[in-house]
Amino acid sequence: MGFIFILPFFFFLLINKMVLELFFVLSFIFVYYILSSYLFDYYLFYFDILNWSLLILSVLIISFMLISNLSFSLDFNFGSIFNFNLFLMFLSLLLVFVSSSVIMFYVFFEFSVIPIFFMLCGWGFNFERLQAGFYMLMYTLFFSLPFLIFICLINFNIKTIFILSSYYLYESDFDFFFVFISIFMFLVKLPSYFFHLWLPKAHVEAPVSGSMILAGVLLKLGAYGMLIYVPFVFYNLITFSYYFYFLGLWGGLMACFVCFRQVDLKKLVAFMSISHMGMVLSGVFSFSFISLVGLVFMLLAHGLSSSGLFFSLNCFYERFHSRSLVLIKGSSILLIGLSFWFFILISSNISAPPSFSFFSELSLLIGISFFDLNSLFVFLTIMFIGTVCSFHLYMSVFHGFSHIFYSFEPLNLKEHFILFIHCVPIFVLFVFI
Repeated sequence: MGFIFILPFFFFLLINKMVLELFFVLSFIFVYYILSSYLFDYYLFYFDILNWSLLILSVLIISFMLISNLSFSLDFNFGSIFNFNLFLMFLSLLLVFVSSSVIMFYVFFEFSVIPIFFMLCGWGFNFERLQAGFYMLMYTLFFSLPFLIFICLINFNIKTIFILSSYYLYESDFDFFFVFISIFMFLVKLPSYFFHLWLPKAHVEAPVSGSMILAGVLLKLGAYGMLIYVPFVFYNLITFSYYFYFLGLWGGLMACFVCFRQVDLKKLVAFMSISHMGMVLSGVFSFSFISLVGLVFMLLAHGLSSSGLFFSLNCFYERFHSRSLVLIKGSSILLIGLSFWFFILISSNISAPPSFSFFSELSLLIGISFFDLNSLFVFLTIMFIGTVCSFHLYMSVFHGFSHIFYSFEPLNLKEHFILFIHCVPIFVLFVFI
């Protein structure tokens, strides 16, 4: 709770350009604190390897955002607002991941939408950003109301609001209807197919930092919420787990097919993310340990690769002033450095060895085969079509005849550095598995 007390002091310091150094110092203090005590359970907070890993991912992605938007961060008029918005986002993510209270988890789970809403509406590209922002806000808030009702039922029936008191929840018999619809809050944030309509709109209108944090961390909140919520209501959902399991597989397959109809690069990468999150949803409801390990690895690998892909698309936009597949052709000659980094990120996106995502999809494949061998063909089809779609994206952008007859400025040192620190953990972490 000490972070709440330093909030006014941090707001006062935002008028200076020292905020970047301050953020990095605070981030490393948080990480060191968690590394030294992540197995210790507190009264309102608890640490384990899952929230520790996602918190490290949050620190990395927000650090990448600060570097990529250095012009915003150092601007005297709007830099303080932008940096304060980033600090609120990091604070909300921190408190979501370490909360043991259900009410506290719900409050900060929903509060994490507010900073990305301000970023979308304040630093977006087009006038439609207001529509996309309210679309995202209404989607998330409307589907979160059943979970709030479920929290009230927990407090009324078993007189506890703590996630760690799982033995009470295991022995409790809740109304199935409220348990069933309370899952929708996590399906929207994941997002699962049929609950995904807000995501492509938000990505198209968001600035590069908004797309990076949205794809890198905020989509992982839905998976994290299900990982800590579904086991507590396991006996209430076991009968209908097949519905959510096949919703993930079917949604992932449909998202792959939708990718081929997209001409906007951001929408294409957004639907590729929806396809991956469909596999994560199936892994949650396969109820096997190896699937759990695989989906946690996929959350980390996808967070880095998708954030790097959206940053790469911003490099295209700054030079072509377009995100259309029709206009961007033959970029391998114009942007040689970007073609290399983009290929590395695409390789991670299709789980090519020795990337970290290769082990994640392999673990999910084994876990899903244990749960239902008949659905193995669907999972392999998703992997195959996703690979074809990724190569279609790379070939369309970097190969073919270019209609541009003038050269572009190559990637600068900052852009090379950001893409480098996106790619290195994806392949280095594979060594430590």
